Amino acid sequence: MKPFNLEQALNGKPVVTRDGRKVVKIKMNEIHKDYPVSAFIAQRDGKPCAWWAFSKDGMFNANRVETEVDLFMASRQITPHPRAILFSTAFVQVLLVSLNTILLAHKQIASSIAVAGLISYVWTFNVKRAAFGSQVEKLIYSAGAASGAAVGLYIAGLV
Repeated sequence: MKPFNLEQALNGKPVVTRDGRKVVKIKMNEIHKDYPVSAFIAQRDGKPCAWWAFSKDGMFNANRVETEVDLFMASRQITPHPRAILFSTAFVQVLLVSLNTILLAHKQIASSIAVAGLISYVWTFNVKRAAFGSQVEKLIYSAGAASGAAVGLYIAGLV
């Protein structure tokens, strides 16, 4: 991450927090001399949160202790869309299930146990989004799972 630059931030360059949240808006607030920078920070799910006050160099803490909300200039990296991530994790999960079925059929017990652990790990990334997501997100999850099954069957045919 690039260090926070107040001039660039005020001129519209993208700003993020140390933990990667987007700063929706940034402005000067001359009322508080130690914390003259106000930033409107998005929640982790992308929805707006609230205004936070910062020093001119983007620090949140008066004691100069690093926090997860300290400001940085955003780098030009591509962030995948949350629905693409949902599709991908469902795809990987069902692909692993297909692989695990093949391993079990060939009595590869140790490998099957390892893959089962991976299945459960990938599942933890999807469970809340799939269960509590919108109808569209549930369809995207299902499409990822179906695609994972198709690729898994294709790979099984190669083995």
